[in-house]
Amino acid sequence: MKKAIALIISLLMIFSFASCSLFNKPENEPEDVVNALFEALRAFDTDGVDACYYKVEDSDTALTDEQSDLLKAMHCKDACEILDVAIDGKKAVVKVKASKDDFGEAVKEMSEVMKEKIRSGEVVESNLKGNDYINVLKECLRKDDAKLLTDEYEIKCILVKNKWYLDSEDTFFDDFVLKAQNKPEDVVGQYLDAVRIFDTDAMDECYFRVAYSEGSLSDSEIDLLNAMYGKLSYEILSVDIDGTNAVVKVKASKADYAANVVKMTNMLLEKIESGELKYDDLTDEDYLDVLKECLRSDDVTMLTKEFDVKCNCIGTKWFLDGEDSSLEDFLNEGLDLD
Repeated sequence: MKKAIALIISLLMIFSFASCSLFNKPENEPEDVVNALFEALRAFDTDGVDACYYKVEDSDTALTDEQSDLLKAMHCKDACEILDVAIDGKKAVVKVKASKDDFGEAVKEMSEVMKEKIRSGEVVESNLKGNDYINVLKECLRKDDAKLLTDEYEIKCILVKNKWYLDSEDTFFDDFVLKAQNKPEDVVGQYLDAVRIFDTDAMDECYFRVAYSEGSLSDSEIDLLNAMYGKLSYEILSVDIDGTNAVVKVKASKADYAANVVKMTNMLLEKIESGELKYDDLTDEDYLDVLKECLRSDDVTMLTKEFDVKCNCIGTKWFLDGEDSSLEDFLNEGLDLD
C-alpha cells in the first residue's frame, strides 16, 4: 500500500513539473519575432513593426501616402536568413544575414531612365515634377533584378510575460531601415573629387535629380578643365545635420584662373622673346597650351574660399541640394574675365 501511495505521489509530482514546464514555455521563439519584423517591413506595416516591440514610443509623425508608397518600394525585398540564436534566460541574440534594395543604385538607374526619356522626347524636362522622378525610382526599386545590399546583424530580443519581443534598446531597426548609406560630408567630398578629374558622371551621381544636357565635351575642353581643377583641394570644417537637411562647411582651394591668365601672358612674352614661339604664328591652341602649363605648374596661384554646402537626405542617401549653388559659384569664381 505504501508503495502504491509513493508511486501515485511520484506520478503527481512528475505531472506537476510537466504542467509547470508547459505553462512556462514561451508563446514564440526569438527567431519568430525577427521573422515577423521582416514580414512587416516588406509591407512597411508600421503597426506590424510596432507589435514586434514590447514598448513603443508614440510618434506624432504620420506618413503621407506618397512617403508610405516609396517606403514600401524601398523595403519590398527585405529578407533575412537566421544564422544563429543564442538564448540566455530572458535575453536572446538572433544573428541574421539581412538584405534590402540598394537605394543608391536604384537612384542611379532612375537618373539614366529619366535621361533616356528626355533624350527620346517621351517627356519634356521642363514639365517634369518631383513625383515623376519618384515614380520611376519606385519602378527601379521593385524590379526583380534590382541590386541588393546584404550584411550580417545581431538582433537583441527580450522575454516579457512569456513572449519574445525585440529589445527596444537594440539599434537594428535604425541601422537597417533608417541609417543612410553615406554622410553629408561624403557626397560633398565625392563631388569635389570628381571635379578634380572632371568626371561628369560621378558629379551627376551626387544629385538626386540631374538635368539632361545634349552633347559632350571635346578632349581639348576636358584637358583644359583638368588643368583648371587638377590642383583642387578641400577640407571639411563642420557638418550640421537637422533631420533630412544638412549644411557642410568647406574650405576649398583651386587654381585662380584670372591670376594665371596674367601669368600666361608673361610666359607667352618670354617664349616669344626666346624665339620658342613667333607672335605672328600664335594660334588659340598656343594660348591654351601655355595657360594649361601655368595652371599645372608647382607655383600656380591658388584661390581659397570657405563656404556652406547644403545637402538633403532622400530615402537612405545624402545628395547635394539641387537648389544650392555654392559649389558652382566657387568653381566658376574668377572665370568671368569681362
